[in-house]
Amino acid sequence: MPADESPPPSDGSDELDEQVDFDEIRDVLDTAAHDVGHEDIASFVTDLLVETIEDPPEAPPEPSDETRYSFREAAFDGDYDEAAGRVTKAAAAVTPRKLGTLDFWGLSPSSSADPDALAVLTALPGVRHTDDELAGEIRATVETVAALADLYSTPVVEAVLTDVEGHKMVERRDGHYLWFWLSEDRFDRAMARLPSAVAAAVERDELRDVNESE
Repeated sequence: MPADESPPPSDGSDELDEQVDFDEIRDVLDTAAHDVGHEDIASFVTDLLVETIEDPPEAPPEPSDETRYSFREAAFDGDYDEAAGRVTKAAAAVTPRKLGTLDFWGLSPSSSADPDALAVLTALPGVRHTDDELAGEIRATVETVAALADLYSTPVVEAVLTDVEGHKMVERRDGHYLWFWLSEDRFDRAMARLPSAVAAAVERDELRDVNESE
């Protein structure tokens, strides 16, 4: 019986060779490697992968639908510090963004009216504690934000709460001004957590990007 002389089944490599010009690809890589000072393709590709992993390109910023709102002492008739603390906690509670860093300074330990809240902050690493001031840059959590908000009644507490990407969420300045950033639906949820007199004093600032710095 004559031997089967039919060609062996193809693994597809011949068809791939016909579709892709590997020599051309190799020439392009070789040229690119030499243009940036590499002797061979292997070292060029390795450095390119390492650079991409260690320093990935930044993703383009996503459009923000958030608005900046303000709560100023001049617009509120009542205990402003206590109300500002409530606004801070309400905004932090409803935001869809992940809490990142809580940076604060100007807090007077000797004037603190809430020893429990003060104890929460002083126990944390990254908090600088002197006889005259408590300051720090710490990881923000619901507990640490609430603790700091409960200490707004000390003479001057300044604070900036940011998300994990470093964008502002809440900012308090000079003991007289508070800003926070929320989308409209989240804003309504935050206001529902506040007494009507406090919510009525919150003002909508002009529309701006959440990444904008003051």
